Amino acid sequence: MMDFPPFSIPPYSRIVIDGVEMNLIEDGANGKVFEPVDKSRLPEFLSNKDIIALLHHGSMEIVKGRYDPRKLELADRFPYLRDLPEKKQKQIHFRLEWIMRFRGKGAREGNIDDNRMQQILTEIRSEYARDMVLARKNSHAKSKYSYEDGEFNLRLIGASTLRRWYRDYSLSGDDWRSLVDGRGSGEKKSKFTDESRELEGRMLKRYLSSTRPNAAYLFRVMKAMERRINRNRRAKGLTNFIKVCERSTFYNRIEDLPDDMKFIAREGEKLARMRYLIVAGRERGLPLDLVEGDEWKVDLVVLLNKAKVWDCLDKVEQAAFRKASKRVWISVAIDYATNCFLAFRLHERAPSVETALATFIQTNMDKTRFAKAAGCKTPWNMYGGLKDVRVDSAAWYEAEGFAASITDAGARIAYPPAALPPLRGTVERMFGILGSLALQNLSGRTFSNVVKRGDRDPRKEASVDIDALSQIFVRVIVDIHHNTRSTGKLGGLTPREAWNQLSHHKQKIPAPLSGSLIRHVFGVNYTRIIQRAGIKLFGIRYQSLQIQELRRDDTDREVVVRVNIYDLGAITVICGAYAYTVPAVLEGMKGRDYWTWTAVARELDLEDTQNAERTQEQLDDAFLAVDAAGDAARAATNLGSPIPTAKQFAAVDRRITQTLQIVAESKYTQEAREQDFNRSSFLSEVWGLDDEPEPDDLDVPAGDIVKAEAEEAARAARRRSSRNSAKATPESEQGGSTDDDFYNQF
Repeated sequence: MMDFPPFSIPPYSRIVIDGVEMNLIEDGANGKVFEPVDKSRLPEFLSNKDIIALLHHGSMEIVKGRYDPRKLELADRFPYLRDLPEKKQKQIHFRLEWIMRFRGKGAREGNIDDNRMQQILTEIRSEYARDMVLARKNSHAKSKYSYEDGEFNLRLIGASTLRRWYRDYSLSGDDWRSLVDGRGSGEKKSKFTDESRELEGRMLKRYLSSTRPNAAYLFRVMKAMERRINRNRRAKGLTNFIKVCERSTFYNRIEDLPDDMKFIAREGEKLARMRYLIVAGRERGLPLDLVEGDEWKVDLVVLLNKAKVWDCLDKVEQAAFRKASKRVWISVAIDYATNCFLAFRLHERAPSVETALATFIQTNMDKTRFAKAAGCKTPWNMYGGLKDVRVDSAAWYEAEGFAASITDAGARIAYPPAALPPLRGTVERMFGILGSLALQNLSGRTFSNVVKRGDRDPRKEASVDIDALSQIFVRVIVDIHHNTRSTGKLGGLTPREAWNQLSHHKQKIPAPLSGSLIRHVFGVNYTRIIQRAGIKLFGIRYQSLQIQELRRDDTDREVVVRVNIYDLGAITVICGAYAYTVPAVLEGMKGRDYWTWTAVARELDLEDTQNAERTQEQLDDAFLAVDAAGDAARAATNLGSPIPTAKQFAAVDRRITQTLQIVAESKYTQEAREQDFNRSSFLSEVWGLDDEPEPDDLDVPAGDIVKAEAEEAARAARRRSSRNSAKATPESEQGGSTDDDFYNQF
C-alpha cells in the first residue's frame, strides 16, 4: 500500500485550490481543513492523498510566506529574483555571500563588537578566496574559462554597510528582497521648468490628433515658439528664459506614449477597434532539509567493469561503450538525510543551466510515471519543496540563471569547496553505488540490448542507445538503490524506509511548487510577440486580457514566454518585474506535455499548412492514436530524452505557422481526415533526436573552441541545405498570410 506523507504548509502562505484562495484552519496527521478566504462555502477536509493529487495535477498552489507582514511590500515590488536584471541578481548574491559568512562567524565566535569588525571583514575575504581557489583546483570538471587566484577576492565593503545589510535581512525574515538597492528608483527632479514642460505637453497633445501632424514639424514649431517667447522677454529686460528639450528627447517622449492612445487619436476609434479587438476563445537532518546536486561525465567502461559485466560483451559492444563514454553525462539531485534520489537525468550534451534546471524541476515532481515507464516495481514518490541546496563550483551551477531559479523556489544555495568528503560525500558515494553494487544485479545481456547495430556494417555503426541506458539507471535507482539497506548513517534502513519514517513521524515534508509556480521557476524561456489573437506557440493560442493590455501599450512588444514542457495548459508571460499566467484557448491542454502535443500536431498534419481547421473528433482521435503508438509517452517519461530548448521550440513554430481551430465537420476537415500524414521527420527535428551530441568543450583549450564551433556551424548549414532541397515545394504552395496581416496594414 502506497504511503501518503503529509506536507507542511508554513504560516502566512498563500493557498489556492482550483482557483479559489483558501485559509488553512486545521492541520492534522492525516489531512488538513481548508476554508475559502471569502467564506463562500463551508470548510473542507482534504486527506494527504487528496493534497498530493491536487499538487500533482497543478490544481493547488502554495506560495510560501506570501502574507508574512515583514515581506508584504517587498513581495509586491520584486516577486521573483530571476526576473530582475542580471546586474541586480549579481548584486543580491554578492550581499548574501557577505551576510551568510558574517552570520556563520557570529554563530561560531559569539557577539562581534565594532572593534573587531575590520579583522572579521579581512578574515571573511581570506576564507572566501581560499574556498574558491580550492574549489576550482579540485573541481571534477574544469570550466572553459580561466581563473586566477587573484580573481577570487571578495570586494571589500564597510563595517557599517555589512551591519545594515545583516539587520535588514534578519528583520525581513531572511528575505533577499530586503537587499535590493532602491537607489535611483525615485522620481528624478526635471531640469526643465514648468513652462518648458507645459509647451512640450502642448506639442505632444497636438501629435495626438486626427490630422496626424509630423513629429519633426511639431518640433520645429515648438522651437520657434521658444525663440519668440525668449525674444519678447529679452526686449522687456527679463532673464527667465525657457529651454525646451532637444529633438531626440522629444521623439523619445512621443515613442513612450501608449501605442493604443496614439493609434486611436491619429487613426480613429473604428480602426483601433479592428486593430486591438481581442480574439475570444476558450545530524543527517530530515527529508529535503538539504539537497545535493551534481553532474558527472559517466565512464561506462569503468562502471561495467565494476559491475562485472564488461567481459560478457563482445568487441563491437565494448567499442560502442568506449565511444559513448566520451559524451554521456549523468545529472542528479539527492536528499542528504535519506540518500533518496530526488532527480536524475542521463544526457549527451555538455552540462549547462538548462540541464541543471531540467534536473532540479524533478525535485518538485512525483516521478512514479518515469519509474513505471522504465519497468520499475516500486513508486518514485520522493519529492517536495527545497530548503537548502548544495552544489559544486562548476560553471553551470554558478550561472545567475540557475542561482536565481533556486532562490525563487524558496531555497538557499551554497557552493562548498569540491572534493571534501564532509560536504560532498553523499553525491560522490551515490555515483560509486550506481557503478558497482547496484549494477551487479543486471546482466551483461541487459547491456548488450542497449547497443544499436547498423544494417550495413555493424562494426562501424554500433552505438549506445541512451534512452535504453537511462531506463536501466532508473531501475537501479528506484528498485535497487532505494530498497538496499545502508549500515551507514541510515542505521540499517533502506533509503525508502528512511524517507517514509522521517516524513511521517519526524517532520512534514515542505510542500512542492506546482501549477504556475513550478513553470515560472523552472520553465524554459522563449521569446514571442503578442498578436491580436494572443501568443501563438506550437500551434496553440494563449490569450488573456493582461497580455492584450501590454500589446495596447506597445503593439510590437516582444515578451519572454516561460514554458513547462510537462504541462502546456498555460504559459507564463514575463514583463519587467511582473509575471502573468496565460491559459491556452484550446480546451483539454492542461497536463499535456510537449512531446504528446507535437506528436498530435504531426498526426493532424498541422505543419506546413495554411488551414489548421479540425473537428473535435479529429483532435480526440489524434490523441488516442498518439497514446496507442506510445512514442510520445516514451519520450516524455524517458529521462535520457533530449531536453527541449528554445532551438526545438523555434523548429516547431517554423513548421506550424497556424493555430489549431476546432470547427464543425466540413468538406475540408473530411479531406484532411483522409490524408496520409507520414511524410517528414518533423518529430525527430523538434524532439532533438537527429541532433548530433554537442561537443564537450569544458576541458578543451580556449583556442580550439572557436575552431570546433566553426566546424559545427558548417555541418549545421549543410544539413539545413540538404533538408531544404528535399522539401522544396511549388511557390504556389508556400504563400499565405497570417490572421494579423489585414489588421497590421493599419
